[in-house]
Amino acid sequence: MNDLATYKYLFDRQRTHHPWLDALGDLVNSPYTENRALSVNWGIDHRVTRGREEDLLSVEFFPGGTRPEADFARALRRYFETRLCVAPSTPPDYAAGSNLVNRIAADTVSPNHPLVHLASMGALFRRALSSFDLRDLIFDLVGVLPPDPEDLTPGDLDRIGDGLGSAGEEAIGELAGAISDALGMSEPHWWAAFSYEVDDYLSGEDWTDAVRVLGLGHLEEGDWLIAWRYSPELAGPLYRPTVAEAAAYGYHFPSPPGEGFGVTMPLVAGLAAVKEVVHAPLKGDASKDACLGRIGRIAQPVVPAHNPGYRDWLAERRLGHAANLDDHYRQRPVTNWLARHGLNR
Repeated sequence: MNDLATYKYLFDRQRTHHPWLDALGDLVNSPYTENRALSVNWGIDHRVTRGREEDLLSVEFFPGGTRPEADFARALRRYFETRLCVAPSTPPDYAAGSNLVNRIAADTVSPNHPLVHLASMGALFRRALSSFDLRDLIFDLVGVLPPDPEDLTPGDLDRIGDGLGSAGEEAIGELAGAISDALGMSEPHWWAAFSYEVDDYLSGEDWTDAVRVLGLGHLEEGDWLIAWRYSPELAGPLYRPTVAEAAAYGYHFPSPPGEGFGVTMPLVAGLAAVKEVVHAPLKGDASKDACLGRIGRIAQPVVPAHNPGYRDWLAERRLGHAANLDDHYRQRPVTNWLARHGLNR
């Protein structure tokens, strides 16, 4: 893959000068492997409109802003927390008028095709356990009183996970609703896939392949997972995700031109990609009722260990995914898009 091919581009538009180009180029030399993919993604994502780009340029902590962060990845993490995880009085950036092109028409999604959202129990607890009500509920359900979020250990999660497995469907649903309430309206947007494409991976207790198919490379072996299944009508407006919603997430891969949904990048060759969307999180009783009522676990490594060959693995996986996209769509705009950014073999 020609990493330098994308640096003349931003959002699949060729550039000579732009405040972000140097910052994106710097990510290639970052000690964090995923940052290389992150830089490429921002170069190739055609789904970000010129209006959305103008909105992003107005954010003070991006390069060229009035108070820029020291590096682009840090700016993206701050963007995620302050512009996407926001109260309803300030709609998240993906719901802005400049992103309407990525809003999915309701009549293109059947209400009979439920969505599935998967989340790490540990990640949820680290955001939500400041709520004493949630801690008390966990103690009532499983007899374990969780510590402060910063003191949460894998052993704590194992005790809670084992307890929930014994407590049953109703207890898990009650916990799901309580987590949503504890997170409040600043909970991150949900990434979701269609259940008919992922249900088979959730049939047992080991959900490793579900995580791989959904491209959730930040999760690790041993993590406990909670899932929700619900009607698209319950979710409200659905959006095709862009790199802005993925923020600093390096396992994302933009969906190709002509595709009306997002497309996951499976983390293992041989697993089929699935369509994905983002939407506002379910809350309260809606979250409780939509909860699958079971918890799963990642019983195998999701991605190869972070060793000297890891960088090559991620680059190869991205090239393999690009080749699969080209083969699946067999359309000239997709082929040209991949070739333009050095993603063709």
